[in-house]
Amino acid sequence: MSFPLPPELTLSILSHLPISSLPALNATSLAWYTFIQTNESAVYRNIAIESFSLPPSTTFSGLNMLLSQRAVAGATDWKALCKAQHHIEQSWLGKAASSVTFYPATGPNVHRIKVDEHRGLIVTTAGARDPRLRVVDMNTGELVWALPERYVCAYAHCEYDNGYIIFNRRFSSDKEVWRLVEDGATVDGFAPSNPPDELQLRAAEQVSYKRKFIPWALLRPPENASTRAFRLAYPTLMAASATDMYFWDVPSGALVRTIPYYSDVGELNYVEVSRQKDGLAFICGTNALRAFSRATGRRVLDIPSTRHSYADNSYVFEADEGHLGWLPSAVLKQQPVQHRNTLELPGQLLDEFVAVHISECGSHIAALLSSSRLIIIPFFHRVIDGQNTLREIALDVQVGSPRGASKYLSFENGRIGLATVAGIYVLSLDFDSCLCAMSPEITVVRAAWFNSAVGLNSITCLQLGPSGIYFNWSAHGLVDVTNPQHCSIAGENLPPDGDAEGMYAESLLEDRITARAPNGSEVVQVFEFAQHSRFSYVVSVNLTPVIAEAGHVE
Repeated sequence: MSFPLPPELTLSILSHLPISSLPALNATSLAWYTFIQTNESAVYRNIAIESFSLPPSTTFSGLNMLLSQRAVAGATDWKALCKAQHHIEQSWLGKAASSVTFYPATGPNVHRIKVDEHRGLIVTTAGARDPRLRVVDMNTGELVWALPERYVCAYAHCEYDNGYIIFNRRFSSDKEVWRLVEDGATVDGFAPSNPPDELQLRAAEQVSYKRKFIPWALLRPPENASTRAFRLAYPTLMAASATDMYFWDVPSGALVRTIPYYSDVGELNYVEVSRQKDGLAFICGTNALRAFSRATGRRVLDIPSTRHSYADNSYVFEADEGHLGWLPSAVLKQQPVQHRNTLELPGQLLDEFVAVHISECGSHIAALLSSSRLIIIPFFHRVIDGQNTLREIALDVQVGSPRGASKYLSFENGRIGLATVAGIYVLSLDFDSCLCAMSPEITVVRAAWFNSAVGLNSITCLQLGPSGIYFNWSAHGLVDVTNPQHCSIAGENLPPDGDAEGMYAESLLEDRITARAPNGSEVVQVFEFAQHSRFSYVVSVNLTPVIAEAGHVE
């Protein structure tokens, strides 16, 4: 067999293939085998460039500046990197081995978590027992930076993006901004607008660690404005009061826009902002989820929290008592999902939106209701532009029991992660297929070992990175609670508790419970457990392959 195309064009075509298809292509003919072997480095490099959306000029030695440290670790060439990435992709689907890593240096009372796999950092704030902001190296588990004890208030909310940490001050709507100084770099001065105050400067003088953050800005809303929720999507910080949304440019520290929303959304639960300057800002309240154009300030989306059903396409979880799809070495276990066509019902079902996130590309929305219902809206601009109705394109997913309360929502790297009192889940779907498929397929996995009712009820944060899930969990059952140490535990050593799994399977058969409001509307009833864990640290489900020896991944 001869190749009618120039080698460069053949390599370009191969770059669009999934890594798993190369062995089959190798076996097709001697000519393909010879071509791939002869051009092996170029073949795998092109696949990596395409898969990671890297600049065409990227060199292997420069990958540490562009990719997750955990994804690159142990790979010595392009082929090993591609194999490691294939393993990670399979692990997200419960089809490859994974492990759990425990981080005691994050402190025993974790409240909020932010993750930077590119720089290898985990940022946390804490509750009342140990109020402090810490930064931990995710590879070694060591504390690499922290602010002085009790400088940060208990239960402080924390945002992090592109090297900037932002948290709220005690009894104040002011937001402190601290900026990472990369190794070997120097940063002169502060944010041109709203520079840090004396309190921040004094705190910086009191700490000296392996990594360095410097006070960068102190962002204050207009006088008499009290903000509750805030969200960072670099370079924009959004915060909201009961009547207005405020937008700061973090590098400069300048307040660049204020948008009044004066809407009856009810109690403010969450805010979200897109990375795109001409994108959207979201207000998530007890009565409704609303989106506003950042360019015009106009309200462009209004979704009430009172519908029995939000989509023609709905999904429920099914019990898998035989665990036929479970891989013993995988921490993430496959969760069967059943698709249903749903009709719109009359009347109201009173629930509330507790969180909303927009994809990094600015095209998709994931919104969470209090009753563990997830509403996914792929390419939501179709609704704004009038091309489709919400029901036509949305996906309504009942995540576990409808009686269980939602805990946390994350939407990163094209996947949706969420925690409820029933479990920790990751949902994956091909968003492009949603443009043409009548009933898009959703793949769900569950971190089944983490099925303790108290542990799930104690989750206060969950984040997704390119190669793992991060959340707070008790040390009990993982490590020696009297002397917790940084460690990793293989998936095969974490079999789910059988009794808890039986209760979980039964919960999937439960029906929604409602009460009747004075106006005749049904009100969703959700349940949490009264008990919480006294101590919780950051743990991660690590989806990277085991490194047997340098350059060889299993």
